[in-house]
Amino acid sequence: MKCKFFIFLFLILHVFSCEDDSEFTCNQQTGITKFEFKAKDNPEVLTGDVVAEIIDDNIIVRIPYLVPNKQLKPQITYEGKSLYIENANNEYIDFSNPIKCTVLDNDGNKMVYTITVTAFTGLPIMYLETDGRAEIESKTEYLNATVAIKGGGEFARSSKWDLDKTKVRIKGRGNSSWVQPKKPYKLKFDSKVSLLGEPADKEWVLLANFSDKTCLRNSTAFFMGESMTDLDWTPRSHFIELVLNGKYVGTYLLTEQIKISGHRVDVTDNGYLLEVDQAGRLDPDDVFFRTNKILLCIKDTEIQQGSAEYNWIKNYITNLENVLYSEYFLDKEKGYAQYIDMQSFVDWYLVQEISKNNDGIFWSSCYMNIAPGGKLKMGPLWDFDIAFGNVNFGVCMNPTGFY
Repeated sequence: MKCKFFIFLFLILHVFSCEDDSEFTCNQQTGITKFEFKAKDNPEVLTGDVVAEIIDDNIIVRIPYLVPNKQLKPQITYEGKSLYIENANNEYIDFSNPIKCTVLDNDGNKMVYTITVTAFTGLPIMYLETDGRAEIESKTEYLNATVAIKGGGEFARSSKWDLDKTKVRIKGRGNSSWVQPKKPYKLKFDSKVSLLGEPADKEWVLLANFSDKTCLRNSTAFFMGESMTDLDWTPRSHFIELVLNGKYVGTYLLTEQIKISGHRVDVTDNGYLLEVDQAGRLDPDDVFFRTNKILLCIKDTEIQQGSAEYNWIKNYITNLENVLYSEYFLDKEKGYAQYIDMQSFVDWYLVQEISKNNDGIFWSSCYMNIAPGGKLKMGPLWDFDIAFGNVNFGVCMNPTGFY
């Protein structure tokens, strides 16, 4: 009786499994039963055997450490007449991108699998090597280096954005972040380069996020900024794992450098990019001016202190400030609205308040921009390390109320 029951149960399951009219076969004998990479077959890449997890039509291989490449020779156990792997021109196959594998039976039925191979955490891995493996000790002097990105497909915005070894220059960056054990860096290429599918440019930033142990706060704020319809541009970013001079140094946020350009802060060559900052954070060559309330740096420009362009923007901001603090600041014709793009200010302030960004009270990293003939806009967003409660002083410790 017990035997008859199991035979009946098997027939029921078999009938129901054949009702699906998808690509894979109803023949229970057709398909991949084991997928693995043997260390003996891949001695220059693997230190031990790696066995895949097979979930329905997905084959997921996780290599738990850094690997130099994903040119690998698999061993596959399957039931069926034949097996085909796309783009497999020899026994070593490039698994940098997810690829398809098809098993056929004698009746022409097929089972199609997607093979995905991730290494280490699965994030893209950036390999940076300075000439002579010199230490990066300066925020002003660049070192010559090379950079490569591997595994760009898994969490990048498109299927595959690996970068072959490319010449670059690198230096330190940041203010308080530069004195931390995990250093932030700036990259500068000789010609424009697209990284992880973003618009090509010469200048990029590696944010260390040392003060933010989640490493999520800047990325979260940028995500909010991208959702705001009246902020013209928010830096695009990707998490990467950084290997510097052969040593793994942590998870970084690869980010577009804030600068005037057609695909970043688009105010043309005659526009202005401004940053609210503090006197103690200024560099010797910074061009800045003061109003009664704030200090502003003129960024990414050849404008000289005291020039006509310098005086124009200084007068514009000073007049705005005077009107803003006047009794007629709400006047439709003479009030502050004649100077500012209201919606960009609203969106910028929403992000600052929702995140309770401790620097957002016009202390530092508060950017504004203005194009010729336009009004002053807020943005882009930047520097949210000590936002979202990551501060142990002041009102931003409290999640309720306004800053």
